[in-house]
Amino acid sequence: MKMKTLGRLLSVGVLLAAATAHAQSVQFYTVGTFSASGGASAMFGTRDPLTLTFVGAGSAANPTAVTVDALGPTLASFGQFITTGGGVRANDLLGNFTLNVFQVGAGAGTGTLIGSLNGSLTRSGGIATLALGAGSVTIGNVTYGLPATTLALVPRSVNGGIVALRGEITRALPVSIASVPEPATLALVGPGLALVGTAVRRRRR
Repeated sequence: MKMKTLGRLLSVGVLLAAATAHAQSVQFYTVGTFSASGGASAMFGTRDPLTLTFVGAGSAANPTAVTVDALGPTLASFGQFITTGGGVRANDLLGNFTLNVFQVGAGAGTGTLIGSLNGSLTRSGGIATLALGAGSVTIGNVTYGLPATTLALVPRSVNGGIVALRGEITRALPVSIASVPEPATLALVGPGLALVGTAVRRRRR
């Protein structure tokens, strides 16, 4: 029983060290586009119009950097929506919203996630949502995902009209980890083997 426990602990230690040794700084930025305007801002309504703007995370000149390892998802901001304007009349929010993810540096590439707008808002109330499917996009060995949820948009009178868009970033563990141990992995293997050897000697006595 002790041998099995030591073996399991050793295996867990090897995996933890391998994942930590391969932690990677992922750099990305996001750009949002509304189908109603073809840009990052869209105006809804003609009298007392309301404007919905998406401010992305980072930029091409200053991308967002997030450290991601293979132990689990990392929460990250993908940007925020800002509602401005509006009046006493309700303005319908319709159309699609496209989130473009640009990964820069190692494994550079692009991906797209899509949601749909529904509902209406005034300057101080109403109900409007961005329906997000359980979507994800993989760029290289990095996956950017949005939870299957409905994001409630708010009028300017609530939190300044600001709503954050958050998601998860995960990274696949490279195959090389299993075949070529890193120094950090070997540092744990040594003590682990020593413990196993001690346990064997005690059993023989």
